Amino acid sequence: MTDIPAEARAASAGCALIDRSGEGRLAIRGDERLTWLQGMVSADMRRLNAGTPRLAACVLDATGHLVSDLALLAVSEEPGWLLAELPAARAARVQALFERLIIMEDVEIEEISASTTALSLQGP
Repeated sequence: MTDIPAEARAASAGCALIDRSGEGRLAIRGDERLTWLQGMVSADMRRLNAGTPRLAACVLDATGHLVSDLALLAVSEEPGWLLAELPAARAARVQALFERLIIMEDVEIEEISASTTALSLQGP
């Protein structure tokens, strides 16, 4: 059994490594990814262009119901893609919703949860 209070003390005094590989991850690629996402999520995508490294957002369906929350991270400028981190149980539904809404935009969505790992270092 995990001693959560001990782990919290260790993280506040030094450094803790947290394995976040169980979360879902989508790669969003293409030249029009930012302008296309502007209409797909609740966050202002212009903030990623302005240097904000991570945006919290929500994805809604056509009737305004919450499909998932997610975090968008600007991974690199070249070749240019975004990482969407979201609950693993909702990754396939969000991917399917996004793919249905790509009409003629230069955007590709790839589910990369199984082929990537997410680690987080936490501490003072």
